[in-house]
Amino acid sequence: MISENLIRAITQGSSVLAFLLGIIMLYFSYKAQNGLLKGEFKKTIITFFVFIIFVEISLFSMVIYHFNASELAELIWFGFIYLALILSLYDSKKIIDLGRFLSKISNIKSKKR
Repeated sequence: MISENLIRAITQGSSVLAFLLGIIMLYFSYKAQNGLLKGEFKKTIITFFVFIIFVEISLFSMVIYHFNASELAELIWFGFIYLALILSLYDSKKIIDLGRFLSKISNIKSKKR
């Protein structure tokens, strides 16, 4: 049988690991959006960057919750995860719209040939 301390250590370790991976994602998405010219693609990357910030706030609250079992940390954790989900729906719509736009450009170029 797995002990409670082992389960607690696994949850604490995985929450810290998820937070650190999120920091790496923030770094690379920031670098990606800095190198782009203004336009729809850059707006999409910026929206993704804001989404990652919401997720990171949630993950940081999760880390605090797993180490302290604070009710406030749990509320912040769940609140920001739901905000991130809502933002991801918006971001997905922007990506779909961008894909349609790029598809139209591709169709126009193929008709000119």
